[in-house]
Amino acid sequence: MKKLIFALIATVVFGFVGIAQFDIKSAAPLLAKDKNFITFINNISKIPNETNIKNYKSIIEKQEFNSEDLINLVIAFGFRNLDEAQKFDSQNSPLLKKLMLDHSLKDLNSNELENFVETAIILIPEDQQPLANKNCNDRKTNCVIASVAIYTLEAAGCISAGVGLGGVTFWCGGCLGAAVGSVCVAAASVHYYSMFQDCNFAYEDCVSK
Repeated sequence: MKKLIFALIATVVFGFVGIAQFDIKSAAPLLAKDKNFITFINNISKIPNETNIKNYKSIIEKQEFNSEDLINLVIAFGFRNLDEAQKFDSQNSPLLKKLMLDHSLKDLNSNELENFVETAIILIPEDQQPLANKNCNDRKTNCVIASVAIYTLEAAGCISAGVGLGGVTFWCGGCLGAAVGSVCVAAASVHYYSMFQDCNFAYEDCVSK
């Protein structure tokens, strides 16, 4: 009898695990066709400058911000000034909220999210891609865009999980709000740093061939 009960429980538990398992192959094409996702990726491609990843990581992991830190942060992320960052935030926060909800992104771990977004970006229709993929510079830029997108979505996941308090923003883990210094955002910034470094390594490998 006990064996039968155990077998039934195992069937139910592992059955639900199987159902809940994330399937990138079927989900990525849906994300790639989502107009909000395409707009979001193209908006990232318009950030004026590349992230100064070392400066950005050191600032975002601070426990508290002052006004000078905030200005340095937005510049390190790639914006020219605070107004640009706030405009980007107001344009993209509604898109991020919709993407998080429609594709259950907050349920994914960092590796799943990275694979999901990278796969979806490749599947975006060619006429809606932010850049061609013709040379090493293009590939690096596309890699950086993917890294920014993944990090921003991870930060959005931190906030949607209740890390932020009050009027938080998404693009920098709530740096214009109250999520600064959280363990979740710090972990996301470490992942961002790692992805960014991978882009540089891939670029160096590409130009050396």
